[in-house]
Amino acid sequence: MSSLPVKYSFLVHGLAQDQIEESLRRRRGSQGGALLDVCAMTLGHELGKAYVNAIATLADGTLASGLDNGRIALWRHGRRVKEAVHASPSALLGGRPEPVTCLVALPRGCSRGADLASGSEGSVRLWAAGECVGTIVAPPGTAPACMAALPAAAARAAACVH
Repeated sequence: MSSLPVKYSFLVHGLAQDQIEESLRRRRGSQGGALLDVCAMTLGHELGKAYVNAIATLADGTLASGLDNGRIALWRHGRRVKEAVHASPSALLGGRPEPVTCLVALPRGCSRGADLASGSEGSVRLWAAGECVGTIVAPPGTAPACMAALPAAAARAAACVH
């Protein structure tokens, strides 16, 4: 495997997808599958006028990015394969979506097949293959600041709201 960065498109550069997947496989035993201190991909402005607030790598190697425009994008092989909106309670009432504040990849075996959890003002949403499969309403005026997936045996996630 080459360690040279791959130019996926005009402003998307990073490790080759097979290199990301191999690194995840090797680290699963020793570091819980996290790519800590590794720049796997750089996303540029061609993706839209939004900042990336959160990022997570799913068990299958898919990269998830949470944006400040309320969108969640799923990436495979440097291409955006799915985009969804984390519709906050205010967005459901006609307001604009709130920024996605945090993401966490969930272990296999979570309820409803969820593989990702996203947090935004007023709610945490559970996602399976880019489709919302559940919503947990947060107290009014709060937004999740961070989330962590608990071990696969528990198949749960914890959120810290502020």
